[in-house]
Amino acid sequence: MFIFQEFVFLLNSSTVEPKSRVTAAIIAIILALLIAWMWVAGMKSKLKSVRKEDMAHKYIAEGSMNVTVQKDRFLYKNVVATPRPKQNKND
Repeated sequence: MFIFQEFVFLLNSSTVEPKSRVTAAIIAIILALLIAWMWVAGMKSKLKSVRKEDMAHKYIAEGSMNVTVQKDRFLYKNVVATPRPKQNKND
């Protein structure tokens, strides 16, 4: 707590040189970033139960998914046709 009060004094004092004010501001910013990083690292460490899975086999209960139709139905149809350039035998 004493260090924080000293930084506030240095930042607010009008008799202190500008160079020491800048130094105090830089140190305060570094301390704030360090505290924020530690806070976020603590929250991130609680998320260790999440793992990346390439396939969805773990999420499908055995026998719960029965696909019998091999046909897709789409609500909208958007066809974009671009003509191919014709090739000449001389090319």
